[in-house]
Amino acid sequence: MSLIKKLIKGDKVALIAPAGAIFDEELIKKSIQKINEFGYSVKLGKNINSKYGYLAGEDNKRIEDLINAFEDNEIKAIFCIRGGYGTIRLLDKINYNIIKNNKKIFVGYSDITSLHASFSHLNFPTFHGPMFNYDIFKNNDNYNLLFEFLEGKIDKIIYNLTPIRQGNVEGKIVGGNLCALCSLIGTRYQYKFKNSILFIEEINEEPYKIDRFLNQLYHSSILDEVEGIILGSFTNCSPEDKNKSFSFEYIYQYIQELTSKPIYLGLKSGHDYTNNILPLNVTAKIIDNKLIIDKGDVFID
Repeated sequence: MSLIKKLIKGDKVALIAPAGAIFDEELIKKSIQKINEFGYSVKLGKNINSKYGYLAGEDNKRIEDLINAFEDNEIKAIFCIRGGYGTIRLLDKINYNIIKNNKKIFVGYSDITSLHASFSHLNFPTFHGPMFNYDIFKNNDNYNLLFEFLEGKIDKIIYNLTPIRQGNVEGKIVGGNLCALCSLIGTRYQYKFKNSILFIEEINEEPYKIDRFLNQLYHSSILDEVEGIILGSFTNCSPEDKNKSFSFEYIYQYIQELTSKPIYLGLKSGHDYTNNILPLNVTAKIIDNKLIIDKGDVFID
């Protein structure tokens, strides 16, 4: 596992759109302002304003911005402005050798899960965490925590969890958005799940769809391979018609039928008002209902 460099106030960071299009360009300005507030200058991907249907430009344009950000030695961190859809289209076209030789902070969530998974094969930490776009109107503490950790000011991330099935575990933490994660199953880009702790989150999916995704994980033997499971934020996942569906709480019961591994909920990470940073592809421990990640497993000292 390669450790990466921390951020230092005054560093230049990249803001790119590798997935969905930005239709309100005023949000790009506000995103820059938000990053500037924390003491960083911003270099925009040159194609960030591009639009190609629901995508932020053609695939080659989005890859160009991604690769340029990794290749540029002035750029110390890469922030994705939004998710949506589109990163899975890039996976077989990316020059991974460039990323392998220029490992640095990379932050995003939602559809960015596809990039986190594919980058995990290069053995460096990436970060499931707040983006910008409409996220800037959510809890500002999301950004306080994000930058404090990326600057190395927090020795350990410790998040309280609620057990569904208790058990102390240790493993490399992997995961992200459940739908994006399942879309990679059977491809060479999916995570290596053996001996890992699986984190999942979702938005705007009814219980029957969550049920379907969990069964895909089950029938792919992924739930057998992992050491434990953490359920993050499941936002707006209650049924539209409660008379024709299980409640979302049924999912907490049902997942216990699919695996005998420890299962936890309560991690405030995902598509919600609070979206706490979660380093991925690093060693994590769950001890006494607490998720613990040491900065020494993430950053060069």
